[in-house]
Amino acid sequence: VTWCNYVSSATIGSLCGKGLDMDALRDMSAQVMENSTRPPDRLFVEALVLRVMESVGEQMLQCPERLSYLLFHTFQEAGGLYDLGVGTNFTIDMDKLHDGLVQMNLHTNPYTRCKMPNGKFELGLNFDDINESGIQCRQNVTKTFK
Repeated sequence: VTWCNYVSSATIGSLCGKGLDMDALRDMSAQVMENSTRPPDRLFVEALVLRVMESVGEQMLQCPERLSYLLFHTFQEAGGLYDLGVGTNFTIDMDKLHDGLVQMNLHTNPYTRCKMPNGKFELGLNFDDINESGIQCRQNVTKTFK
């Protein structure tokens, strides 16, 4: 909810203002806050999806904003928070969930540059960069502080 509120209040020129439907974000935030019109079984499934994401992406617990960004997209791809009366499939993209961890494994020192597999010399990535990528609504994790 906090992530949806923060992102939906971002200015048009910010990274979050690009490519996201701000009305959908505000709507999702309002639905999560209200919850009285949504069936309990749907609420259970949404909690289960979050718990599965937390379990299989354990390190991402250190990056709640990135996790919120990915959870939002997982719900959107499944049709949003509305119960459509038909079976809903929630798909967790493991590559997106673990994005940043491989880079961290290769080089974590944020103060020195190291040649990465892409051939570029980059500063090390850390959990702050992964989390900030969620705040900035980046599809891919990247170094955010230089």
